[in-house]
Amino acid sequence: MLKKSGILFVLLIMVLAACAKQEEPNTSVEPAAESDEEETKEHDTGEEQLEEKKQEVEKEEADEKEEDSHSPFDVSAPNVSAPDVEAPEVSAPEISAPEVTVSQEGEEVIINMPDHLLFDFDESMLREDARVLLEEISSELEQYEAADISIHGHTDNQGDAAYNQQLSQKRAEAVETYLLEEQGLDQFSFSTKGFGEREPAAPNDNEENRAKNRRVEMIIIPKEA
Repeated sequence: MLKKSGILFVLLIMVLAACAKQEEPNTSVEPAAESDEEETKEHDTGEEQLEEKKQEVEKEEADEKEEDSHSPFDVSAPNVSAPDVEAPEVSAPEISAPEVTVSQEGEEVIINMPDHLLFDFDESMLREDARVLLEEISSELEQYEAADISIHGHTDNQGDAAYNQQLSQKRAEAVETYLLEEQGLDQFSFSTKGFGEREPAAPNDNEENRAKNRRVEMIIIPKEA
């Protein structure tokens, strides 16, 4: 009986020992697993933070670009186009007097008036009928808004050269005075010059040619409006 009880006691001790062993925590494996999981979570969290930061930077850059596009200070160069500028159309005046010739050289218009249409022999005062001719020329000049007008007096080679030069100057000034004071053409810029016998239009070898040299020329140079 005692022997049987001893065996049972030993078995009881072995069962208790086995139970106690099963209840002991596995400290060698489970902590390692938990550590790996924590490292994985920390790694994932770091990547998420970097991605979020990158998205925030990209959003800020996009917002800055949008603000610049709507900036009230537009410094772009304006679209400037040069205005169209056309040269004034120049046409030669039409004069009814057949002895008056009108020619055109480029933009210059030259009106050639024989002196006997304007002055008596050896005179620098305008004839009465000369005023009719100059009035007609004045009306033709109205087609120009502005112009430089040079009036040149010329003579033949008969008589004293100094006297001829002085006479040609006075005749040019007489024409200018009439156009300014009588016709009121003050929108033009006038100038006068007497050449005397220095610039003949033909040889002074006969009366017909000398008549060609006794003349008053009006050179018109229109200005752009």
